[in-house]
Amino acid sequence: MSFEGENDTLEARMRAQWALVHNDIPVIYDNSPIAPPTSGTWLRFEIHGADGNISGIGGSKTQYTTYNFISIIVYVKKGTGTKTAKGYADDAAAIFRGWITAGYKFRAPWVKDLGEALGWYRVAITIPFTRDEIFS
Repeated sequence: MSFEGENDTLEARMRAQWALVHNDIPVIYDNSPIAPPTSGTWLRFEIHGADGNISGIGGSKTQYTTYNFISIIVYVKKGTGTKTAKGYADDAAAIFRGWITAGYKFRAPWVKDLGEALGWYRVAITIPFTRDEIFS
């Protein structure tokens, strides 16, 4: 798995799972040609690397573990309260909470209120994960 593959895997999961519950709410991904909406509710999806190390050595193969996190920011109209934003945060967090697949292990998400900015109320969900990869 490469960084490109990681990006593809995580964005594909977000697209597929989010469409099942909120197909009418857009998600904007890093370096997307799509401009963020100017009204309505929307999400920003970002993948961040944090650290990495060698986690195993065996013969000619070495296992590396990277420590990463996903950040999903929910944008709702200012003045709509926190309940709506946190409901969407719950739905987004559930997509990755405890997910284990092909070298990925997702941990417990947490939420942080970012407050108001430019007419939006924002809530950020952080979801830490590790990715194990073996190289020859």
